[in-house]
Amino acid sequence: MRKKSKYGYIEFIDKRKLKHDGWDDEIEPEIRKPTPLEREEIILNYVRVNSGKSVKVSFFAEQLAVSERTIQTALKNLENKGLIKRTPPPPGERKHQGYILTFLGKRKTLYPTDLTLKNLYDPDNPCGVRDWHWDDYKFIPGVYTEDFTKEIARYQFQDLQAHKNRTKHYQNQKQKPKK
Repeated sequence: MRKKSKYGYIEFIDKRKLKHDGWDDEIEPEIRKPTPLEREEIILNYVRVNSGKSVKVSFFAEQLAVSERTIQTALKNLENKGLIKRTPPPPGERKHQGYILTFLGKRKTLYPTDLTLKNLYDPDNPCGVRDWHWDDYKFIPGVYTEDFTKEIARYQFQDLQAHKNRTKHYQNQKQKPKK
C-alpha cells in the first residue's frame, strides 16, 4: 500500500508486519526520502527498463511524492545530460498519454543494487535511501530534558553515522565494475 506524502517523503506499510488482527492501523509506516539525484536515478532506471513507452509525469510524481513540476525538472536534467529523449505523444492522444521516454545511455541492464522504484519501496532499504525524518533529530546541543537525554542524543548520532556508512557502502557498490 503506497501513500503519497509531502515534500518527497514517501510512506508505506511493510506488509510483513501486517497481522490482520484489528490492530494493523497501529503499525508505523516506513518512510523514504530520496535526494534529487536519487530521484533522477530512479527515473532513469525506470526509463532504462521501459524505454520507448509513454509515461505520465503524474505517475512519477505520485510514486516519488513530489510535484509534477519537480519531475519535469528531473526529466529535463536527464535529457540535457543526453541520457533520455522525450518525445510528445501523437496529437490525437495527448490527453491520455504522457511523453514517450527513450533511454540513450550505454548500459541497458539493471543490477540488483541499482536504485529503482521497487528498491525504494523495499522495506529492507537495500540502496540506503534516507529512511528517517529530520524532525526526529532536531535538538539544542547541550540541552537535555526528561524526554531527551544524553543517551538518546548519543543513539541518534550513532544512527546518523550508520546511515552515512550504509550510503557510502551503496555508492561504493555502484562504482565497482560488474563482472
